[in-house]
Amino acid sequence: MGKKPGPEDLITHGICNRCLAEVSTDPDRKMQSFLNGIPAPILLVDTDGTVVSANKFACQQLGKNLSQVRRRRGGEVLECAWSRLPGGCGRTDHCDGCVIRKSVMKTLKTGLSILRKKAYIIVQTPEGKRRRWVWISTQKMNDVVILRLDDMSEPEEFPEEEVTPIRRPASAVSPHRTSRAAANRRK
Repeated sequence: MGKKPGPEDLITHGICNRCLAEVSTDPDRKMQSFLNGIPAPILLVDTDGTVVSANKFACQQLGKNLSQVRRRRGGEVLECAWSRLPGGCGRTDHCDGCVIRKSVMKTLKTGLSILRKKAYIIVQTPEGKRRRWVWISTQKMNDVVILRLDDMSEPEEFPEEEVTPIRRPASAVSPHRTSRAAANRRK
């Protein structure tokens, strides 16, 4: 972790129209081949925060096969401890402070890429909750975001008070949350 990026480490531009057209003729096979050609851990994330696909480097780093990654929320794939709470990934009070989620959604909304932003994931281990650091980069490609995960650390201990969820006023509740969860927060 902390390695200064070189030219080979950067997401420098979007997928060109020629490559996009080629991938589009046989989306599953060609997209997977395209992703596997990128020599870094890559997840494709949609507008709901669901992983559409991943390359072989991401699967290796996460210790999962493609079927354990596809069609799962990002927090589930990255084993975020908060994704196990009622509502799941993207729908808990902890998710509002998630740098990874906010970066992906910002890139989807604005089209602006993010380059090597430091983030962490709280993971549940047999020893309890641990923090895992990662450098992320994002880039929009049509209606998905290419999420690059660099230099993911091993889980480390951290002070428990660092993970107090951000509480929002009831009027700012996301439309993704259930009405029951919103009602409980208003009490």
